[in-house]
Amino acid sequence: MSGLVLYVSLMVYPGMRYDGTLQTLVLAALALMLLNRIVKPLIKLFLLPINLITLGLFGWVAHVLTLFLLTQIVGGFQVIAFSFSGWESGGFVVPAMQINLLMSYVLGSVVISLVASIVAWVLSE
Repeated sequence: MSGLVLYVSLMVYPGMRYDGTLQTLVLAALALMLLNRIVKPLIKLFLLPINLITLGLFGWVAHVLTLFLLTQIVGGFQVIAFSFSGWESGGFVVPAMQINLLMSYVLGSVVISLVASIVAWVLSE
């Protein structure tokens, strides 16, 4: 499931990319699975006091740190800063902006979480 989630996230979000080989994708999926099972609970444990003080608003940091560790472990997988060209629909306007590296990690972790939730929901039905 990690491979599918990672592949869909790479196709949807322009701030993440990989070198295009199947080996890198499989290695990144395996590393993401291990990071989610082993390292993320430890990160959440270390961040527990801050998370309790902020009433859970600091929980996103564990996801961002996991994504950062993934980019450090897997050589062909990277999160990059990019330029968002803006979007407009029915009077609703999102202006063009530069997404820096930190924000790209945050948005990438949100995209991975959303895609994982959608895939889990589809597979459960």
